[in-house]
Amino acid sequence: MGENSPEFEESFEVEELSGWQYFVKSWKHYADFKGRARRKEYWNFFLYSFLISLLLTLVDTSLGNSESVFSFGTLFAWANITPGVAALVRRLHDVGRSGWWLLLYFTGIGIFVIIYWLFQDSESGRNKWGSNPKGQ
Repeated sequence: MGENSPEFEESFEVEELSGWQYFVKSWKHYADFKGRARRKEYWNFFLYSFLISLLLTLVDTSLGNSESVFSFGTLFAWANITPGVAALVRRLHDVGRSGWWLLLYFTGIGIFVIIYWLFQDSESGRNKWGSNPKGQ
């Protein structure tokens, strides 16, 4: 039986993680631009990145270090670029788009298209970047 035959069913356990675990998972896949990331994974990464940045900005401000190039917030922002882009590319893969569509961001208006795609549900079934992370 072929992969596209009705008898073929891909079976795997869908991992349900907490928001923090999704954030950690994205950091573990620091520079992994392959595969797919469901909405929950991407938006939890975004949320925890924002919260950590906010916390580090408060720490920097309280230490009087907010103007420094070597502030905690700045260092975290620089370190978070690669896992952030990787998570975004995997999220685009999940909705059936190539990671190269990320270049739309630099057109100004294209950011709205990317945000629309980020809120879309996963492409059902398997696509060329892998199996649906939701197990559907």
